[in-house]
Amino acid sequence: MSFTPIIEYSVIGITCLAMLMAARSDLRTRVVSDTYWMIIMLTGAAGGVAVRILDGSLLWEVLAVAFAQLLFMYSVLCETKIPPLFIEGASILLALTLLSYGSGDPGTEAGAASVLFCMFYHLLYVLGIVRGGADAKCLMSLSIAIPSLPEFLMNPNGNVPDILTKVFSPSVSVLFLSSVLSVAGVMVYCLIRNRGMPFPGATHGYMMPVADVGGSFVWPSEDIRDGVRTRCQIPDDESVPDICRRFEEAGEEEIYVTPMVPFILPMAISLILVLLIGDPLLSVLC
Repeated sequence: MSFTPIIEYSVIGITCLAMLMAARSDLRTRVVSDTYWMIIMLTGAAGGVAVRILDGSLLWEVLAVAFAQLLFMYSVLCETKIPPLFIEGASILLALTLLSYGSGDPGTEAGAASVLFCMFYHLLYVLGIVRGGADAKCLMSLSIAIPSLPEFLMNPNGNVPDILTKVFSPSVSVLFLSSVLSVAGVMVYCLIRNRGMPFPGATHGYMMPVADVGGSFVWPSEDIRDGVRTRCQIPDDESVPDICRRFEEAGEEEIYVTPMVPFILPMAISLILVLLIGDPLLSVLC
C-alpha cells in the first residue's frame, strides 16, 4: 500500500479547510491572520518532504527544497532584522540551483519551482497587481502546499508537455479564476444595486452616504480636487478619511464607491474548482 496519496489527500484537505476558514474571516472582517498561511505552508512543506522521501528522491534534494521553502516563509511571515531581500534571494538561488543541477526528480523540481512562484507573487504585490498582503501570502502558501497537481487529480491531456505538469503551479489558475469570479461578482452585485443607473457606471460601484464610508467595506472612487468632483483610482486605506473629509467640507452628502472584494473567498472557491476539474490554464496554454 502506498502512503503517498494519503499524504497528498491530507495536505489538500488541511489546505482547503484553512482556506475556507481564512475566507470566512476575510468575508466578515476583511482581516486574515497569518496563522492560516503558516498552517498551509508548513503542512505543504512537511507533506512534500514525506512524499519525496517515500518516492525515493535524493535526501539532500528533499532537505534543500524544504530549506528553500522555509527560508521564503520566514522572510514573509516573520519579523527579522535581516533584510527580507537577502533571505528571499538565498531561497531563490537555492531553488535555481536545484532546477539547474538537480537530479531532475519531478518532486524536487516542483518543490523548487514553488519558491519561484512565491517570488512571482511577491513581485505582483510590490507592483500593486495583487493588492492585499493576505492575498499574496495566500498564493505563496498555495504554491508551497500544492506545487503541482497530484497524479490522481491530473486531467489526462496528451498535449500538455511533461515539464509543465511537473512545475506549473495550480496557484496560477487559482489567481486567474478568482480574478474572473471577483470581477463577475462585483458586476452582478453593482448592477442589482444600481438598477436605473446608466451603464457603465453601474457595473463597478454605487453611491453611498459619505458618513457611512468609514464603517463599510468600500473604497471611494471619487475625490474632490480644486473644488471639482473627479473619479480616482482605488486609494490607500490611509487616504480614505481625507477623501471623506473633503466631501464633507464641500457639502457633498454622497460619494461613488467600489466594494472591497474579500478576495480570499473567490480564491478558496477557485482552489476547490481546480482540484475538482483540473488545471484549466494548462489546458488553455497547451
